[in-house]
Amino acid sequence: DEVRAPIAAFDDQIINADAERRRMAEAIKADADAMGKRMSFDRAEDAVAGDWTCTKCGNKNFAKSRSCFKCGAAKGAGGDDKAAGAINQLFKPPSYNQASPFFQTIEKAKAEGKWVLVNIQQADAFASHTLNRDVWSDETVTDLVEENFLFWQRDNLSTEGEQFCRTYKCGGELPHICMIDPRTGRSVKSWLGSKWGKPHTAAEYIFEFMERYPAPTATAAAAGDKAEDEKPQGEVAQMPEEPGTDVEHLKVSFRLPSGQRVMRRFRPADTLETLFAVASALSSCPPDDLDVSTQMPKRSLRDIDGGMATT
Repeated sequence: DEVRAPIAAFDDQIINADAERRRMAEAIKADADAMGKRMSFDRAEDAVAGDWTCTKCGNKNFAKSRSCFKCGAAKGAGGDDKAAGAINQLFKPPSYNQASPFFQTIEKAKAEGKWVLVNIQQADAFASHTLNRDVWSDETVTDLVEENFLFWQRDNLSTEGEQFCRTYKCGGELPHICMIDPRTGRSVKSWLGSKWGKPHTAAEYIFEFMERYPAPTATAAAAGDKAEDEKPQGEVAQMPEEPGTDVEHLKVSFRLPSGQRVMRRFRPADTLETLFAVASALSSCPPDDLDVSTQMPKRSLRDIDGGMATT
């Protein structure tokens, strides 16, 4: 028998990387646009397959009806676009919501040494909309979240939101809020979104979480730029003695450049100089080369009237 000649060697490309990236980007945009329509507060109700309310007479109509049963107006007719736009602005997602896919957000959080704060919403749950209106837009909550977390919000019908609900088994009671550890992907702490209805309650939950769970350590890649910085000159302060729990004291939580959080007790009479000495000892940085600022509102303690002698 004759043996067939070998097939000539050739190079070919099974997957066009550029085309695949474009396809993925288009799919992500389409999913985000669909989610935006579903989560619009004055959305057309068929965006989530529900009944709709006539914008002219207020009559409730079945989802399949194309015109109002009471006044005959077409579905969606007679709406005030300007008013609708104002309402949607009021209930819009926060500007700090991560647009990137979940896996990219996880990698970014891992590099920056931050937790991922996830909020899964449901268009039919009014609590989802009030979170956007009252909580995520609050100045105090905004400062807390932007400083310490990466915020990732999706609805339960989006591709990634649906996948998240299946993976973390959280689709039964929405809205859902949880903290994801970027190093392991584990949900460290979760809450019913309805419990976060007030900004001060949300801030308390966030503070309690940060006090209990130190921030993840940033990866070496993210810290690379800092390694090239000039080493600070001067002596690091000695750690002052910490008062015992049996005497009058107050607690201060320090967030170090590494992302780690440390809680220290201070006497009411302690000065800013003592506080800076603690910060110096914790960060191994001379007091003159560091700054300490409050988180809310953001303010450098060096700007306090009275200087380092202030108590």
